[in-house]
Amino acid sequence: MDIEEEVETEEIYLYVDFNQKIRDDVFHNKVFFRLANIESENPLIQLNDHLFKGEYDDCIGTNLFFEDVDEPEQRCIFEGESSIRLKHTISQFKVLSMKPVGIPSKLKDIPKPDYDIKINNEYDYDTLLKKLADNALVLEDDLQIVPKGTIENSSPNLECSSESDDIVQNIDDAEVERQDAEMKEVCENNEQKQSESDGHEAPNEEKDNSGQPQEVETVDILTYKYEKLKRLARRPNRRKVESELVAVCDPKYQKAYEYNSIKSQIVKPSDYFPVISQTYNKATLEGAVDIDRSILYGIIKPSTEYYRILTEEEKAALLSMQNIPNLSMPARYWVLKSQLEYLENLKLTCSDEDLKNRMNMADQLKKQLVFIEDFAEY
Repeated sequence: MDIEEEVETEEIYLYVDFNQKIRDDVFHNKVFFRLANIESENPLIQLNDHLFKGEYDDCIGTNLFFEDVDEPEQRCIFEGESSIRLKHTISQFKVLSMKPVGIPSKLKDIPKPDYDIKINNEYDYDTLLKKLADNALVLEDDLQIVPKGTIENSSPNLECSSESDDIVQNIDDAEVERQDAEMKEVCENNEQKQSESDGHEAPNEEKDNSGQPQEVETVDILTYKYEKLKRLARRPNRRKVESELVAVCDPKYQKAYEYNSIKSQIVKPSDYFPVISQTYNKATLEGAVDIDRSILYGIIKPSTEYYRILTEEEKAALLSMQNIPNLSMPARYWVLKSQLEYLENLKLTCSDEDLKNRMNMADQLKKQLVFIEDFAEY
């Protein structure tokens, strides 16, 4: 009878920071994710076609991890049921900061050729690029392999081409060495650890099934130069941006030009101020009034009802001048408009003496009326 071995699994919670090197919508779709060397100082993460190298740093504050639960524990019987159903799992003080790294290029191991390429026809660089784009470049007819040092540097085009090839080769080698020095060290350490765990040393040479070393595949020099020329042709040209010359205004139109410039900056079109349109619930005033802050300022009394239906007195208290800071912009406009109508009716029905006797603030009332009229015009 076969007995299934129990495999122990361990969950590891880790906060990873990619330092804004990937878009936020990457994890909305299905992605390929692989994590290696998590116990080392520099873990590696592969995300789709991108490779990242990490380093553990101290985080600011504390990283909290939660998990979803069906029925959370109710700690206080006086608190109502909450819509948040989370349970604290673990806390951490470290963050794994990632940075992108490159993948080693196979062109790095190609030895430097001992041959030169001779162009049979006197083509310049632009002609070669045009023939390459039109797929009209025939390697056997246009190029020829000759021993190194036999080509005379009489043609300036060939000299520039050889110099550009050396520059491109130096740039490629420097970029590969910079990106892959750390990755190579990590890979060698992994291979050494794996070989030690298997009980044998890592082989120094690649061998086939028969035990004989495999021959290294040689690359044709024409193919190598052709691939390098294709990479060079795909690179965009860097050109200096020339500043545009601006014609000087005629002195007799200088004043009119300056006036029109200032006028265009000050005078705005009629639709510069946007129209505020927002709907709200008339029963609860949700979307128009901040109920919690209104209760805090004592505008209305608190209530234990979760879905609170306001009375007419509570609505009048909330939609008043005393509660302006706790109203939304459409609600403020409606309150000011209502106050304007009230002041206009009061001004028409009462005289100045009656206003002084009733309020003792006729001048302030007129100033307030002018202010609200100016505000209502917008």
